[in-house]
Amino acid sequence: MHEYIKDTLWAKYITTRVDALDNIDARSESLFYSSTFQNYRRTKHKHFGLRLSYTGEALMRKCFTSYKYSLAEKPSNQSLISLDKNMQWPYYIGQKYITFFNEVDASWYRLTGNNLEQFTEDM
Repeated sequence: MHEYIKDTLWAKYITTRVDALDNIDARSESLFYSSTFQNYRRTKHKHFGLRLSYTGEALMRKCFTSYKYSLAEKPSNQSLISLDKNMQWPYYIGQKYITFFNEVDASWYRLTGNNLEQFTEDM
């Protein structure tokens, strides 16, 4: 998923400042991931963490359909861990809202009454 997002976002919006995609080196790729994903980590060539940063959400909204909902309360640590382990598509959690980039995730969130705690318990 991380590679797909990097390829999509880089090709459409970020390369306007770079001569060509071939110029992407390991350092700029790492910088891209760390500035796009708030909880990004990599081990043994495998990417983890799909929680978007503020910048990552802004970039994703330009390329993908987004579903934005208000948050009634601050998410618990348990909810954040559950999202980190179970989400397949990126998501953004701000102070007052959550954004999904997958219609199925957004639908399940709505079915739980826009309750993040309930949504993560049902994962």
